Amino acid sequence: MLKKLALSLSVFMLWTILISCGGNSKQTGQGFEIFDIKGTLHRSDEWIGKQPVVLNFWGTWCGPCRKEMPDLVRLYDEYSPKGIEMLGMAVNDHPNRIEKFVSQYGMRWVMLMANRDIAMRYGVTSGIPQTIFLDKDARVVMRFRGSRTYETLKTGFEALLKDQAK
Repeated sequence: MLKKLALSLSVFMLWTILISCGGNSKQTGQGFEIFDIKGTLHRSDEWIGKQPVVLNFWGTWCGPCRKEMPDLVRLYDEYSPKGIEMLGMAVNDHPNRIEKFVSQYGMRWVMLMANRDIAMRYGVTSGIPQTIFLDKDARVVMRFRGSRTYETLKTGFEALLKDQAK
């Protein structure tokens, strides 16, 4: 049992180092490439710059992230039919833990493995959760640092809808 725990901890530490060193993404012009939790490589322009997008930087190990997740699930269910995409940007986490958490909380949006370079690109330099609202032209419309309530997060989604109507 102790050997299994030590091996699991070693794998997690290696994964964390790879993530923090930028091992899971590549900058490509204005965009970037990033892996999802299944190991599939994606380009950011699949979503960003095509429609309003909400980026939620979070981690399974983060208490405030866990606290706001039910509200984000509810908001995603309300606003995805209106054309707003949400991307989970998991920070310093393990895909297996993320997959279990996603299933447990009913999170149906794309879950990606963010690294330091991507976090820095969006100004996420200290603490998570951070939720960033991007308009269809990839401009930041609103940002929340720290856990927020349903009502507060909803103002960001509404700002994207209002911007989209222009």
